[in-house]
Amino acid sequence: MSEMSEFLRGVPLFAGVDESALTWLESHLSELEFHAGDVLFNEGDPGNAVAFLVRGRLSVEKRTDDGGYVNLGAIYPQEFFGEMGCIEPGPRNATVTATTSSQVLFMSNDVLNLISATYPSVGVSVRHEILRLAAKRLREVDARTELVFEQGRLLGDPPPEAPEPKHLRAVEMLQSFSDAELAALYRVARPVQYPEGHVLARQGDPADACYLILRGSIAVSRVMRGEERRLTALRAGAMVGIVGLVDDAARSATLVTDEPSAIMTLKREDFRRLLAAESAFAVRFQFEMARSVVGQLRAANRRLARLNQPPVDPT
Repeated sequence: MSEMSEFLRGVPLFAGVDESALTWLESHLSELEFHAGDVLFNEGDPGNAVAFLVRGRLSVEKRTDDGGYVNLGAIYPQEFFGEMGCIEPGPRNATVTATTSSQVLFMSNDVLNLISATYPSVGVSVRHEILRLAAKRLREVDARTELVFEQGRLLGDPPPEAPEPKHLRAVEMLQSFSDAELAALYRVARPVQYPEGHVLARQGDPADACYLILRGSIAVSRVMRGEERRLTALRAGAMVGIVGLVDDAARSATLVTDEPSAIMTLKREDFRRLLAAESAFAVRFQFEMARSVVGQLRAANRRLARLNQPPVDPT
């Protein structure tokens, strides 16, 4: 096994990948060297690749509305970053800078799609690990947001606006599915109409299902310093509760319908059977779930950046 294959073997994203797939991957990765102070990419730059730190150390920062920066942490060898762009190409969520001389590998979205076609089980495994990490990071950002709450600041994300779909085909994340696949999804997660004020899940309960909003909206709240605070509202087309399916943790928030709503519920056992099937439908659905978590993580990071701004002096 080559030195590069040995490195990739130690990256959590490729745990369990066989040697032939690692050898294939070696020839499709880009390798770059950075000096201390070099910027790998700036927040807002186009992003379509996940990166792996081979050697060195990197820092991650996010801009605040007043032009300052919030430090989001450091990246160490064998850690990967930028995976949001690999799942859903778009603007980089933060600025990454080398703090020491660093060696970095990049895997583009195109390469991820190609390895998924060449080694389907590897594609499923890699996307699941990206989904797991995004879920973990979302929890970490939520925890930091709660800490800011405890320091007496306020959270003010406006509820996302989305049209209420009339059927599954109108839900953005399901538009690429065939009629047969949508029918199969209906069978395992049949929609239920709930009245306003229905509690779907409570904070601290076992996380055994995720929810796709077909019509209506769900309020998301969390108990902080003994008081329940509303965090946001999710509308038609959004999926919530994915994090618990990935890391088996307890519910981090309470979910209540804000109005009469049609909700599809996907149980953990159905989710695991879906992934185990390794079908094209399973891969696509997993991808759409990952996109949903990435969207939530980006919104949570923006919320945290706003909360860390110095208070404005009214005088």
